Amino acid sequence: MAAVMRASALLRAAAPCAVARKSQFAKVAFSARPVRRAQLSTTVVRASYAAETKGPADSLEFRIFFKQQKDGAVVSPWHDIPLYAGDGLLNFVCEIPKESAAKMEVATDETSTPIKQDIKKGKLRFYPYNINWNYGLLPQTWEDPAHKNEECDAAGDNDPVDVVEIGSTTCEMGGVYAVKPLGVYAMIDDGELDWKVIAIRADDPLADKLNDVEDVERELPGELKKVLEWFRDYKTPDGKPQNKFGYSDKCMNKEFTMGVIEETHGFYNKLRSGARSNTEELSLAQGQLLECGVVDTPGGPQGNDEVVAAAVNPCGALRCAKCDTATNTCTTCVPSFGKDGAGICRKCADNLCLECAWPSPCTKCYSYGLLLGKPFYPVYKSKATGLCTLCTSNPVHSGCLACRNNGACKTCADGYAPVDTRCRKCTVKNCLKCAASPGVCTACAARYRLVKGLCQPATG
Repeated sequence: MAAVMRASALLRAAAPCAVARKSQFAKVAFSARPVRRAQLSTTVVRASYAAETKGPADSLEFRIFFKQQKDGAVVSPWHDIPLYAGDGLLNFVCEIPKESAAKMEVATDETSTPIKQDIKKGKLRFYPYNINWNYGLLPQTWEDPAHKNEECDAAGDNDPVDVVEIGSTTCEMGGVYAVKPLGVYAMIDDGELDWKVIAIRADDPLADKLNDVEDVERELPGELKKVLEWFRDYKTPDGKPQNKFGYSDKCMNKEFTMGVIEETHGFYNKLRSGARSNTEELSLAQGQLLECGVVDTPGGPQGNDEVVAAAVNPCGALRCAKCDTATNTCTTCVPSFGKDGAGICRKCADNLCLECAWPSPCTKCYSYGLLLGKPFYPVYKSKATGLCTLCTSNPVHSGCLACRNNGACKTCADGYAPVDTRCRKCTVKNCLKCAASPGVCTACAARYRLVKGLCQPATG
């Protein structure tokens, strides 16, 4: 299966993977004194799951195991909890509650993948200061160390995708929460790509106001910068260099984020199915499988590498995003899947298709896609073939957001101007929008105003 991703309005700086510059204000975002241990609860119930602790806290033996609330069967937070929670939400497993410092993580190499405290040189690991947000993972995702992101010149870190939950409430360690994805940072840690998804709990008071990164900037000004600086600098007290960030240190938008999630979910599917060899010797055994009203058939239209057992939602239907609880039937499939005549969600035949009436035709393409090892490209639906097609003449990092059927760019990102068939970067510093000529600015970025063709700092 070709890897498919959606991207975003990209790159205002020339170098796609520039090193984050150190801010003189970096330390103000950190708590002065770390709390060595997070507040724990022996049983945490979220959705259908309970978390049960074993072993004393702050010890090498400490573990949090996950169980089905209805029958107590042990399940894996990585394998048995579905990624998609319905209505555009994702399931988030909290490993580290906000304002705590113990470095907790799902043990991907242990049976049932419980949460444990990370160990370094035989000692329990703590951050040098508290983390200011709830932190955890997206189940059923995996950052493949064999897959290199060419734009960031880094491969995956062999872990599930991380989540930074920026809501106002402290989550419980081992809690499972429905969250709204908002953006993503491409952190590069010791040469490995480590995505950091920015999200907010669906029940947070601000959730209705936050749908994308620009909403975060409006409602929580400076919060994204704090996240970047925290993850950039947290190793420096130990004398290590700052972490780097791809895409010019930018927090990419929601559409890009969903593309990252879709791709890493695909990597996970291949790992679980055996299509990708488990050379990292990860624990792929599940706990007790959840009940499934509808399951994929190995060797069916989606192919063996697409079969992932127990990826269920409350409807009981595999890969269902929305369901009618009155009839217990799926009404909407997850991205890249469409319902067949029997109401089963099947993989769309076109790999760049977002929505389809299975097996064809494709009713909506992804906005962006990639070729393995190549940049992101806008996607358009070819009038000649009816297929979703990559606009390879205008990669997204060149500023193009959408292409015409002939491959010419029709929509440029902020900071770029349409010139002939391409997008050219505006040459006026701090310019948000420029006319047909890159040297003619028509609108400035936030906190700047247009003065005689130049963007000057706004005053007053």
